[in-house]
Amino acid sequence: MNDLKLQTPSQDIWEAKYQLKTSKGEIVDRTIDDNYKRVAKKLASVETEMQDYWEFEFYKAMVDGAIVMIENVHKHM
Repeated sequence: MNDLKLQTPSQDIWEAKYQLKTSKGEIVDRTIDDNYKRVAKKLASVETEMQDYWEFEFYKAMVDGAIVMIENVHKHM
C-alpha cells in the first residue's frame, strides 16, 4: 500500500533511530512500510475487539502522516 520513498537524509535518520534491528544488528524492518506495519500491529494488539480493523487504521494513519513516531517522547513530558 505504501510507496513512500524517503530522501537520503530522512532515510539515514530512519535507519539510525527507527529501523528495528536485532541485538546482533540484523535488520528486521527492511522498509519504512515494514516499520509502519509492525508498529500498527503492536498498537492494535491492545484492542480487545476488531484488532485487524485497528491495525489497518493505525497503519493508514502513519502512512497519511496523522501519527508520527517520536523517539524518547517521555523526555519531553
